[in-house]
Amino acid sequence: MKTFIQSWTTNERMAIWLPLGGFKLMWWSLLGAAVADLYVSPTMYDNMGNLKPESETVHISVYLWLLAIAFLGLGSAWGRAKAYAAAPSRLAHLAKGFTTVSVIASLIVGSVFGIGTFMSALTSNTAIQHDLVIRLLGVYVPIILDALLLVAIILWSFVGKGEVDEN
Repeated sequence: MKTFIQSWTTNERMAIWLPLGGFKLMWWSLLGAAVADLYVSPTMYDNMGNLKPESETVHISVYLWLLAIAFLGLGSAWGRAKAYAAAPSRLAHLAKGFTTVSVIASLIVGSVFGIGTFMSALTSNTAIQHDLVIRLLGVYVPIILDALLLVAIILWSFVGKGEVDEN
């Protein structure tokens, strides 16, 4: 049993398993975000067209999306570090390519999320005074957290490598 576990937890195989685990956790988190959005009331206006102040809430799905991006990005970056720490082999070479693609995919998803969150804040009516705390927690905090997460993924994945891959 011990040799079986050791053979499945080598750096080459963990470099493949970590991004796949990140994709799976991302899927579960996005599923949770979709379920959480089912409980958000889509009607923000009453029958007379006036905004209902109680309809303004912080959506938990935004933070579940952030969690999903974190799962994918950190799993991919950790897998990439494992791939570069592995002994030279065909599987290690393939793991380097797979983890690089999954890191780039997580950066693309994170960038689209940040831009989408920002653009969704621009569609609201500027004549209506919105609650500042809800605006901060619903728009600006997720954008800042997303930017910090993307910078951390970039730094952990691509900066400070001791050796350069000649391939």
